[in-house]
Parts: sequence; structure tokens; C-alpha cells
Amino acid sequence: MLPDDAGRVGGISLRYCARPKTSWPRHLVPENRRALPFLVSAVDDNGRPLPTDGEGVVTRELGARCARIVVDAGRLADRIDDRDLAMRAGDDLMMSPDVWLWRPESFDDEARLFVRVDQSDDARFHALVPWTERDGDRLVVDAAAFALGTTAAFGTFAVDELDAAGTHFVVARLDGGAAPPRFLAWLKTSADAVARVDGGYPFARVNVLVVPTHASMPIVTGFFMRGGGPTATFFVGDGGHDIDDDDLDGTGRWTITHELAHALLPPVDVADAWLNEGLATFHQDLLARRAGMLKDDETYWHELSLGLGMGAKRA
Repeated sequence: MLPDDAGRVGGISLRYCARPKTSWPRHLVPENRRALPFLVSAVDDNGRPLPTDGEGVVTRELGARCARIVVDAGRLADRIDDRDLAMRAGDDLMMSPDVWLWRPESFDDEARLFVRVDQSDDARFHALVPWTERDGDRLVVDAAAFALGTTAAFGTFAVDELDAAGTHFVVARLDGGAAPPRFLAWLKTSADAVARVDGGYPFARVNVLVVPTHASMPIVTGFFMRGGGPTATFFVGDGGHDIDDDDLDGTGRWTITHELAHALLPPVDVADAWLNEGLATFHQDLLARRAGMLKDDETYWHELSLGLGMGAKRA
């Protein structure tokens, strides 16, 4: 990770080498072509420039040499205007691999990237990437990283770690570390609630990105992605001292249970997302009642009816 002129994360430098008996593809390309203008440089191990075209970096003639490319991640986040692909959280970056992790031009279900993140404890910047499968000291990235979507964080963020419901949660607090004071306790309660369905949470490790906003609600909204490893992202607000910790609606903390409940189903096609969203919406109240977050049945039925009515209007 390379600094920009302001000392923030600016560039991401990637070195690609072909494994023995593996031939180079024609190109290294970004999954999303909107990343093409943000390629800064592409050279081989000897510093010789590699040709580029409208597809990406031409690599078919590299032979035994490796390629190094630099992506201007900071400028991309500032200009691309698509939070699903990249955004800044203060001095930190959140980015989809669709724009920063360029891949071989053909990358089917059998293809793999073996990725090592070079960082030390005293490094200027750190990365939190979603992948969990390993091959020695490298992370294994398959086509699901691009097909299912995910995100990574880069910067100087603080990290908390939490074990709950048999799962290790790695919580990155972006943009200076602001988060509701009770966020970790809420996360544990929600994970325990979801684990009641099958005796444990479905994943051994989950990355959690906490992104501050200036909204008044403690938990504003959330997303759950699973491309190669699950990542839950929560946008949080300043909140207020008079908010009742048990008010799931007023705090927005039902959102945590909703997003974690997405893990109860396998991935579905975009056209079938109503199924995954519908069951997460159903479970957010049911599991909260079972776990005691909703204190009585009357409150549970009210919340369920409210959610069904909202869904019917948005349908």
C-alpha cells in the first residue's frame, strides 16, 4: 500500500507471478472496467513497461518473468462515485476486488489466485481482506470473490476481535474508530441469536467493517457479502445518550441480526434475492424474540407486522 500526497492510502501495488507449469493469460484485467483509467503503471521484474490496451495489461509474452502493477486506489475511490465499488471512510478505503485485485483474463470456477498480503505490525497501513482459505502462507481467491461480491479495507483503522457463537469476528473501526459504545455487545447478542437456528453461527470467521456517518441513529444500515469469505458492513451514527439500549427500532440494532441472518441461506441469484432478504427480515424479529431482545410476544408481532407491511409497499 502506497501513500498519496496527503499521507493517506493512495496506491495499491500488486506483483503477479505464474506458478510453475502455468502459462500466462493474454491479459491481467479488472473485473470492472471502470478501474482501467486508474492503472498507474505496469512493468516486469526488470522495470520494463508492459503493453496495455483496452482490455488491461498484456501479459502473454512474460514467460518466467513476473508483472507488477500499481492501481491508484485513492483517486479511484474519490472519482468513481459508486459505493458498491469503492469509497473513503475518512483516511481509510473500502474497495471491492472488482477494481483493485486485477485477475487473469479468463477466470472460471477452476481458476485461483494465491495472494499474500505483505504487511507487518508496524506498517504504515494495514489491509483487512475477506478470504479465509489458505495455501501455505497465501490466501486462496476463487471466482466467488467476483461473482458474489465482497469488500476489503485499507488504511490505519483500529481492529477489535470478538469470539461469539463459535465464530471469530474481526471488527475494523474505520475513520478514526468511532462506533456505538455497545456495538461489540450488540454484535455478540445478535450472533448468539442467529446461532440458535442450528446450534452455531454458519461461518468460522467474519470480517465486520464499521463505518461512521453523521446520522443520529446508532446503526443506520448494513450489508452482508460472502465472496470468498463473509464480510458484514455497518454504517453507524453518532446516536444519543438518551437512546434505550433495548429499543431495537430506535437504535437500529435489529440491522445487526438481519445482516448476520443472511448466513443462514446459501447464495442466491440476483433475481431470487427476495428469498434471502425475506427470510432475513423474518428472522430478525423471530430470533430477537427467542433471544430475549424483544421482551414480549406483543412487541414481536408488532415488529413482524411492521416489517411485512414495509416489504409489501416496497415490492
